[in-house]
Amino acid sequence: MAETSMRLGLLAATAALIGASATTLPAAAREDAEDAQAPPPAAGRVENAEQEDEGIWEITVQRRARAAFLAGEHEKAIAGLTRIVEKDLAILPTYYLRGLANFARGKFEEAAADFEFENDVDDWGIEPRVWAHIARLRAGASNEALATYLVENPEMVRPAWMEPVAKLLLAKGSAEACEKALATAQEKAENADARARLGAVVNLYLAEWHLCGGRTKEAGRLLEKAATYDGRPDSYWPLVGKGGLAQQELARLREPRAIP
Repeated sequence: MAETSMRLGLLAATAALIGASATTLPAAAREDAEDAQAPPPAAGRVENAEQEDEGIWEITVQRRARAAFLAGEHEKAIAGLTRIVEKDLAILPTYYLRGLANFARGKFEEAAADFEFENDVDDWGIEPRVWAHIARLRAGASNEALATYLVENPEMVRPAWMEPVAKLLLAKGSAEACEKALATAQEKAENADARARLGAVVNLYLAEWHLCGGRTKEAGRLLEKAATYDGRPDSYWPLVGKGGLAQQELARLREPRAIP
């Protein structure tokens, strides 16, 4: 019970610190260089105090790695997150963030491994599995893990619009079903920003589906729509918003070389 309480406390603190960094991205990005010198947890302390020290250190490193990702500094983000992994301190969403950084630089096999390991560390739902599947497809491979999860864990397929997205990626659904589910979700959204964010996220998933099939023109059109959302990136999953994955994918698609 004590361990669970401590874990929940760390997650809450992570959300607060990461969310704070998102509202002050330029400052956070400047501070990111300091992370390379961030001291590891102090040794020789009593157990509870040492665990608390580790949690604060991890949150700080994770926050700055996220800022580096949003600034397009993928190597720096990966280096910081890897430091957490090497100390066996990874909490939600360390592997997920490292997976996004690897994905954004075109290292799809590494990204898939990170997304899959996030599920092993903390099974918090379908999203890392969807991204692992996308990364495998972008790497020219595939597996049945996502299909199996949909069948065996229907209660974990949330929000509701994720189900048609997952089925589309498994070649068992349609883009029209995704758009219909999006419209339903937007009707229930609490404000205009939430509706715009939902639209951007679903357009990003649809764009990735097209990229998996080599349809770069269609993907570019959807990425342009997703990238127009310029709000604050989500505290945990920076898929859309300023510096988010959608904007990074669009920039990479526009490079002279074809996107992988």
